[in-house]
Amino acid sequence: MKISNMSFESYDNPIYINVMHGNGIASIILGFLGMYLIATKTPKIFGSYKYFLFNISFWAFIFDFYMTFVYTPRLLFPALVMCPTGLLKTKNNNSVAYAAFVCFKKFIFEGKNVFSGFF
Repeated sequence: MKISNMSFESYDNPIYINVMHGNGIASIILGFLGMYLIATKTPKIFGSYKYFLFNISFWAFIFDFYMTFVYTPRLLFPALVMCPTGLLKTKNNNSVAYAAFVCFKKFIFEGKNVFSGFF
């Protein structure tokens, strides 16, 4: 396959968008359920570990919401890039692109902090 013949038009297919949003919505619902169960049903013996679990669940919930509705990535495979198609969709507006970059970096640093809790 020649690279000049490649097209990313299949990513505008409604099936791709519906499956991605369906997975995101299911993840958000189950994430909220998980946070509820951690907050209300964990035994007292867990102690402060309960808050550690809630912290991980909370940031995963926020990230799922961000990636499902705010960013909504369009993967441009085989290139290892993606561009936003959600609320942060850029239309030659650099301020929106900078805001998306700052939000993405914040999630990377928060994820690093959560991951560093394991060590």
